[in-house]
Amino acid sequence: MSAEDLALWESVAAQVAPLDNWDIAVPEPELPAPAAGVGTPKQKPAARRKPPPAATKPKPPPPPPSRSLTIDRRTLQGLRRGRTPIDARLDLHGHRQASAYAALAAFLQGAARSGRRFVLVITGKGAPPGAGGRDEDGDLPIPERRGVLRSAVPHWLREPALADLVVGVAAAGPLHGGSGALYIQLRRKGPGSRPGKAGSPS
Repeated sequence: MSAEDLALWESVAAQVAPLDNWDIAVPEPELPAPAAGVGTPKQKPAARRKPPPAATKPKPPPPPPSRSLTIDRRTLQGLRRGRTPIDARLDLHGHRQASAYAALAAFLQGAARSGRRFVLVITGKGAPPGAGGRDEDGDLPIPERRGVLRSAVPHWLREPALADLVVGVAAAGPLHGGSGALYIQLRRKGPGSRPGKAGSPS
């Protein structure tokens, strides 16, 4: 520094007075507001409401009881003792299920149209266990074939195609084949009536 500069500095410094209070509040710089979603605490997602419990599915009503196909006791005794005549009979020996059903339906419809009251349907008892013999195809024992018809015929008689023809059903007495045959009491149909069309065995 030259002598002139030093003299100038001293003259300026002599004119400066010291400050009494050094506690000067310096304003803090304003910071820009943070952008949405940046630096802000995450909010907890709203709790999912549980869906209301599903309505309980109502249980289907029980099926209506099947119509009881019975022959009154006095009439049944007359049939089993031979006092009440059998108006017609059908023997299902040798039939398969499909042909047995068709024969049964045609027989009952014809008997009802003719005014028959009591008919006999022979299903066969089935041979005792261990009995030999096979059907014509050689694949099914004969006792099984006969046993199927014995249990199937009462079921068929309750199906819509035949039920409107039948009043009662009962196992035959020893005079007419015992448990291998059925007495069927028919509802009489007039000659001009049109019986329902029979379907297939279920």
